[in-house]
Amino acid sequence: MTDHQLLDLIAPSVEQGQLRFADELRRLVHTDAPETFARLDFDSDTTFLEPLAFAYAARGVISPAELAVVYAAAMTPEKRPGRLSATTDADGRVFLPGSGYLAGLPPGSQMELVREDASPVGYSCGRSPIQAIPLRAWRLGDAPLSLLAYPVAALANAVGVAGGRLPGVDIAPRTHRPTLTTALRRLRDTSSELAAATCGVVRYVVLFDDPARNSFATTAAHGVVFLNVAHGTSEAFFIEDLVHQGGHVLFTAAWNGSEPLVTSAPDTSIGELTGEEDHRSLEVALHGMFTQTLMVDALEGLLGSDADVDRHEATGRLLFALLRLGLDLRALAGLSIYTEAGMRLVRELISAYAAAAVKFGDSLLAADFADQPYNFDYAVYQAHNPVPRSLART
Repeated sequence: MTDHQLLDLIAPSVEQGQLRFADELRRLVHTDAPETFARLDFDSDTTFLEPLAFAYAARGVISPAELAVVYAAAMTPEKRPGRLSATTDADGRVFLPGSGYLAGLPPGSQMELVREDASPVGYSCGRSPIQAIPLRAWRLGDAPLSLLAYPVAALANAVGVAGGRLPGVDIAPRTHRPTLTTALRRLRDTSSELAAATCGVVRYVVLFDDPARNSFATTAAHGVVFLNVAHGTSEAFFIEDLVHQGGHVLFTAAWNGSEPLVTSAPDTSIGELTGEEDHRSLEVALHGMFTQTLMVDALEGLLGSDADVDRHEATGRLLFALLRLGLDLRALAGLSIYTEAGMRLVRELISAYAAAAVKFGDSLLAADFADQPYNFDYAVYQAHNPVPRSLART
């Protein structure tokens, strides 16, 4: 496995990128909500890197009251405001970042929340009955990640979802939480450096169910990964998708914290550079090669363990990621567009690919990926690649 070499290479840039993001939010809070800013630990980057703050910043309009809600949980108890003004969503819930949800409130209403130290989320609103749902109850095992139990309209709006609700976002967390928790535990057991790097930049996981959409991560909600269970629900899928989308968050931080990686404009299409029919931008393609490398490594770690998982599916997912990585490297690695920092990254991607190709090259040549869509479809893979007897479950 090679993840630690690639991760070591980008670690300083990730750290610098996270610092730049934190500084941008420091300036925003200082300018738009000075009273909230005065209550926060100025030196804590983690404090300011709250994903909901990115969502409000992406919207372009943010109020002091919203920032007070966003950062209340990051304050020491004695500095938390005695009262917060919040608007409930269409289901009568308020999301308190870092704390949890208050539920059972009037939908779409302006509410005054009162600090209540006995409450599991730190606030109440003097109404009864009210349900307090702490984020710690939705932690993914002992990992520092929380699964969001209910929709958060500000996050959904920031990523362009009309109505503030991704399909299936109410049901998917309850249905797939056990598998996701086990998948993250396996990732931490088999690829500890990769798991630590992912958990270092991802704070929340959102599960949704929409066949028309890909899983995704975006700077508009930096620190959140949105995983689409329409494309898989197994441990192998969740390991791959956590690493895939968490890899996007990592690379976004590294891209913003690194010296330039390319000499061409990042939004230059690959087709302009290669003459092929490829409308991806250069930045998107680099994201893809980086995340595919991490996906291969995570699945290799899973297959190298004694975990009781569907090894046929895990193998298919690994080979498909390796195939796509190889195609991208063949098209892009030799282009004269990289700075010295970019060449260091490309050389590491090539090294990781070469090591995996030595180990899995014969399997890759024998695999049939006919009819595969953009997102790996295990049912299609099974139809073209029957399960070997050695991997068949009894």
